[in-house]
Amino acid sequence: MTNPRIARSLIIMVFGTFFGILCSTLMNTALPQLMTVFHVS
Repeated sequence: MTNPRIARSLIIMVFGTFFGILCSTLMNTALPQLMTVFHVS
């Protein structure tokens, strides 16, 4: 990992994956409440 471009790219990919999983988890927990608010079955 001596190349700084590779290290920077790896860090960006890790953060992107983390935030993608976080967003998916938040939507999964918020979906039932949103369904009741908008009266969707």
